[in-house]
Amino acid sequence: MRAFASRGIVAVVLSVFTVVGFSTAASGTPRSVKFCGFPSDLKFADIAPAGESAGDMRILKYTLTDKSGKKIGTATQLSTLVSTQPIQDAVARVAFRLPKGTLIVDAAPSFTSGFLSPSAVPVSTKEYGVVLGGSGAYKGAHGSMSLKIVDPSKLLACWTAELA
Repeated sequence: MRAFASRGIVAVVLSVFTVVGFSTAASGTPRSVKFCGFPSDLKFADIAPAGESAGDMRILKYTLTDKSGKKIGTATQLSTLVSTQPIQDAVARVAFRLPKGTLIVDAAPSFTSGFLSPSAVPVSTKEYGVVLGGSGAYKGAHGSMSLKIVDPSKLLACWTAELA
């Protein structure tokens, strides 16, 4: 399981300014969804003991836009730190609110350090998650989602969901 999801999607990196692309199956459910982004808001919850420890949380909010810059939706990610040694591993759930519905994804991002820092980025520039479902056009969706960090200095990343 760790091999599939251990490098989860998004940690600190997202705001959308590219494209949302859809391929549609005969059922009308999009089969492929692509977009990019960076955080529009980031908050932390440092749960006792003080400092980075299991249970600490990162709450990220994203603004999703199309390539022309028009807002197309939002996303919210809640990541919870589960271990700090030797790598900081977390579990994350992200709700992407897109024009055709909401897409829910679970992931397991890992960090070398700095989970409670706004500049923390995942260990790998390629992360993976599991699509759990959604609403609207994504009702009953399942599949995988990948995140590619395209510019760590600007906290910019792009997602691709492949739905079955």
